Amino acid sequence: MLLNLAVLLVFAALILLLLHTNKSAAGSRLAPWILLSLATQSTILILGYQFINSRLLRPLSLLTREYPAKTEHAPDRAKANSHSDYLAQIRNVIDSAATSAHLVAQDKARLGSILNAASTFVLVCNDHGKMTYCNLGFAEMLRAHNLDPEQFHLDSLLTAEAIQTIRRAVSVEHGTIELATSMRLRQTAPMPVRLVAIPLDFGDDRLLLMATDLSEWVAMHSEMIMLEAERFRTKAALDQSEARARELEWGMLDIAEQEQRRIGRDLHDGLGQRLTGISFLAKVLVTKLEGDDPKHVPSAQWIVTLLNQAIDDVRQVSRELNPIGFEHHNLGLALRRLVNDVTESCGVSCELIDRCSDLHFSGAVAAQIFRIVQEAINNALRHGRANIISVFLERRSARLRICILDDGIGFDVSLLRTGSGLVNMRTRTAALSGSLRCRSKPHTDRGTILIVSIPEPIVDLWT
Repeated sequence: MLLNLAVLLVFAALILLLLHTNKSAAGSRLAPWILLSLATQSTILILGYQFINSRLLRPLSLLTREYPAKTEHAPDRAKANSHSDYLAQIRNVIDSAATSAHLVAQDKARLGSILNAASTFVLVCNDHGKMTYCNLGFAEMLRAHNLDPEQFHLDSLLTAEAIQTIRRAVSVEHGTIELATSMRLRQTAPMPVRLVAIPLDFGDDRLLLMATDLSEWVAMHSEMIMLEAERFRTKAALDQSEARARELEWGMLDIAEQEQRRIGRDLHDGLGQRLTGISFLAKVLVTKLEGDDPKHVPSAQWIVTLLNQAIDDVRQVSRELNPIGFEHHNLGLALRRLVNDVTESCGVSCELIDRCSDLHFSGAVAAQIFRIVQEAINNALRHGRANIISVFLERRSARLRICILDDGIGFDVSLLRTGSGLVNMRTRTAALSGSLRCRSKPHTDRGTILIVSIPEPIVDLWT
């Protein structure tokens, strides 16, 4: 009320001032009405302010200042606290949802980056085969062929057979299928791909396809096939060359063997017969000198002795050059005659243990094996000074194994690698597609072991 009276007094003073300044009759007549109008408006404003202040501003102020103090002493303080906790929980849920949404957005962006950076084409289709999503690589490939990714359909990408296979696997088997097929885009050449189809059930998405371009792999595979074919041709040519070289080498060995036999026969039939005739004449001369000139008999007998030694040497060389048994393809007979001759002529123990008597060899194969054994025995006598020599023939793992052992002092194998003896043995072994190993150490009294291994097919080939 005091506020209202003060306002009215202010307005009355204003009216008096106005009347004082306007002395006219009209002004004096309008002054009461102006005063009434101003008083009425002032009253309305004051009442409105009081209403707003009492009904809205003051309760809010009291609530703001006094609510915490009242709730501290109110009996329903637990209820207020529960409301606060509930609001805090709501705030936490909202914050957690916002954080989750942010993380989902990050994961979505990360997944999109991965899919876009992948060299594999990724696309998603609905039930009708229309593409609903594709990664950047596939979209760029479509745009490069002037195709709209949003209007792209699966039927324009894969063959009908591939689509049928995928749909059958997805609809019937409900499982992932993997197949090698080709993708076609307009008039371009089909692109070979490795396709993985995975069924989906997410909104309209029903099928996830991941296609890996196999063009480079196919090109590399084709190149590998070409290289393999070239390697096969090269190997065939090399095998042919090796076979030809082996054939030539075998021919040379056969020619040398035939020549040795011819020389052996010539020595036996030519020089041997002549020496035998001369020895007969020398014996006749000894008989004649015994009656006519006895003092020359010793000289004549010495001549007969030398002739007999020469005849024996010629026969020995003849047998070595033309061993007995080759004509009948009997390697065992030829080797047995060899070890007997070595025992008789050299005064050493030389034996043959033949466990392959059921094998029959051609003259060519038998000759090469005989020459290898013969050279090994000569090395044992000449370099190893052996007193006991053993020759073994046996079968082992579908191979013919020949082993020559002695009790000599041994020798340096490296010094014999360039010698004609070991070289000839290796050459003959190679001609038989076999292998040769020699183990010996000089001055160890452990002897020498020579092992020759020949595949049985080679043996059978020449039987």
